[in-house]
Amino acid sequence: MARARFMPHRTADSSAVTWGGWWIRLNGQRRPVEDTLPGWDYASELTVELQPSIDWSTVAEQTGVGDPAGVDVVILLDCPATGMRFTSAQPVATLLSSDSNVMVLEPPSTQLADAVRLSAHLAVNRSTIDAESGAVVRIGSRLAWSDPRTVRLEGENPRFPTEAVSFSQLGLEDALWTLQVRFTDLQESFLGGVRLLVNTDHPSSAALLDTDHSHWSVLQPVLKMDIARQLLLHVSFEAFDLTDQNWPEESVRDVLEHLTDLYFGSDLATTAQLVRSDHQRFERRLQSRFELLRNLK
Repeated sequence: MARARFMPHRTADSSAVTWGGWWIRLNGQRRPVEDTLPGWDYASELTVELQPSIDWSTVAEQTGVGDPAGVDVVILLDCPATGMRFTSAQPVATLLSSDSNVMVLEPPSTQLADAVRLSAHLAVNRSTIDAESGAVVRIGSRLAWSDPRTVRLEGENPRFPTEAVSFSQLGLEDALWTLQVRFTDLQESFLGGVRLLVNTDHPSSAALLDTDHSHWSVLQPVLKMDIARQLLLHVSFEAFDLTDQNWPEESVRDVLEHLTDLYFGSDLATTAQLVRSDHQRFERRLQSRFELLRNLK
């Protein structure tokens, strides 16, 4: 059965707005949006662009909203993995009076992960009265919208969610890295709740951030082991419920269950018990499982 969307106000059809194609500028290179974004990682500089064309006389006739200054073009970028939303908006009147109708959105890559969902909307920015029916069109009402577009980010260069920052500016000690843990429940998204911070003040930060660096093969197991250690220590000594056997995919619990199964051959609850009861054995097993310094020559 076909589905239709009904609004409590009049909306514009496809003849009134041409949304055009989405474009992405990645590290200075502009390209049309595809299903995946090659070359993206958490250090990328990302810009999203859209160039909509609006026939305002048709919009006004179909919706009863006559003032283009009372309607915004809004572009949205939603990231389900991190729970973040980023927006950019301009009044239709501004776009109509400008030589350029390019909408630009610059989301921080450090707050993105896995995939993003792009959409565009004509949204009323102040309540108004439909001149034909006398009905009130409330602020935030959508008069038109594009089809959503999903772009997967981590198809080619997946990497642990990483942010390069100055520890001195954050008031942190002069370590090379630290783990930022923001989840309070194991059901939360892992990619939204965990970040690796790398200290740009440290002389070895470049080697840690560059996967092509000659020392990367030695540094990677050390880094992976320490990330696992910090996460498992945090979960083991905080009051998390490890008896629940149901959890969402890509949640903190889901990721840690896979981690403990892969490296310890046990579930998270059993590994957490090992951490609490025999910490030295846990540390030895960490070194063994992550093959620490095996590539040192």
